[in-house]
Amino acid sequence: HVRHSVRFLLIITSASLQNKQHGSLPSNPVGKLTASVVPNDSNIAISSRLSVNSECEPPKIRKKMAYPKKTRLFVSSNLGEKIIGDIGIACGVTFTIVPFLTIVDKAIVQSAAGSHSMMASGMESAKNIVRNPGGYLKSPLFLLMWGTYAATYSTANSLKTLMEHREYHYKAKIPAQDSSSTKSSTSASSQSKIAIFLGTSVVNSGASLMKDQAYARMFGTAGAATSVPFVSMGLWATRDFMVVGSSFILPDIMSKYLQEEYNMHRGDAQKLSQLSLPVATQFLAGPIQLLGLDFYNRPLTNMSFGNAVADRVRFLAKGFVSVVTARIIRIAPGYGIGGVLNTQYRDAWRDQLIQKEIVKQMETQDDEDANAQRLVRLVASRHSPKGA
Repeated sequence: HVRHSVRFLLIITSASLQNKQHGSLPSNPVGKLTASVVPNDSNIAISSRLSVNSECEPPKIRKKMAYPKKTRLFVSSNLGEKIIGDIGIACGVTFTIVPFLTIVDKAIVQSAAGSHSMMASGMESAKNIVRNPGGYLKSPLFLLMWGTYAATYSTANSLKTLMEHREYHYKAKIPAQDSSSTKSSTSASSQSKIAIFLGTSVVNSGASLMKDQAYARMFGTAGAATSVPFVSMGLWATRDFMVVGSSFILPDIMSKYLQEEYNMHRGDAQKLSQLSLPVATQFLAGPIQLLGLDFYNRPLTNMSFGNAVADRVRFLAKGFVSVVTARIIRIAPGYGIGGVLNTQYRDAWRDQLIQKEIVKQMETQDDEDANAQRLVRLVASRHSPKGA
C-alpha cells in the first residue's frame, strides 16, 4: 500500500516536472509541488507512520483546503551537497553586507578613541571604498570582517545541517508510536540547539577577537595599551555570545512560539524573529563593546579603583546612545537582513536538492519498497510540528 501511495505521488511529480519543461510551472516548483501534493491539511492523506508491513488504506482524496503559500522540504540524503551549499551561501551573503559593517565598526573604534566622530569616520570610509574598491577588498579592514562573518555563518549553517541530518535518521529508526521516542526526540533537539550555539559562539568569538584586536591597533589611540587586556577580550567574548544566541538560536525558538501561540505563518514568524531579536540585544551588547574599547584605550592605571569605575560609568553614559544606535544600524544588515537572506537561499538550495532526489527516485527501480518508505519520510519530515 505504501508503494501504491508513493507511486501515485511520483506520477504527479513526473507530470508536474514535464509541465515545467513546457513553461507551465514557475522556476522553483518544489515547494509548491510538495504543498500541492502533501499540504499540512492535505489533499492526500499520507502518514509519516507508514511502514512496509503496515496495513493502510489507499490515499483518500479530501476536499481541497487552504494551506501556506510556501512549503518546503528540508531533508535530503546528500549531506555533502548540503554542506557545500551552506558554506557557499554563507560566503556569498556575508560578502554583500561586510562593506557596511566595516564602516560602522571602524567608526565605533575611532569614536571611542576620540579621533573622529562617528559621522566623520563613516563618511571618510565610504569615500575611500568608492574611490578604490579594489584596494578596499584587499585590505585587512575588509578581509578580517568578511572572514569573521563568513566563518560564523558557515559554522551555524553547517552545524544546523548536521543536527538536522542526525535527527532525521534518528527518527527514521524509531517507531513513531513509541512514547519514549517523543522524549528522546525533544532531548536530542535541545542538545542540538546547545551544540549549534556553542560551536558557532566559539568560532565567532575567536574570529571576532582577532578582528577587534586588529581594529583597535589600527584605529585606536596612540597612548593605548601595547596589548589588548584580558578584560577587553572577556567583554568582547560576552558580546559575541549574546549576538550569536540572538541571531542563530533564539529566532528559531521565538518563531516556533509565534506559530503555535498566534498561528503566524512560518515565513513571517521567521522574518520577525530574525530581525527583532538581534536588534534588541544591542542595548546590552553595545555598552559591553564600548567598555572593552575603553579598557584598551584608557588603562587608567594612575587612578584608584573607585575613581576609575566612576570615570568609566560617565564614559558609558556619554557614549551609550551613539554606540547603541551604531550597533543597531550595523546589526540590521549583519544578522537581521543577512540572516533572512541566508535562510531564504539555504531553503532554496534544499528545494533543488529535494527536486533532484525526487527525479532520481523516479528513475531508479531497485528496492522500491525501501525507496517508497524513504520518500514518505522525506515528505512527512517537512510537515512535522518542528517544521524541520
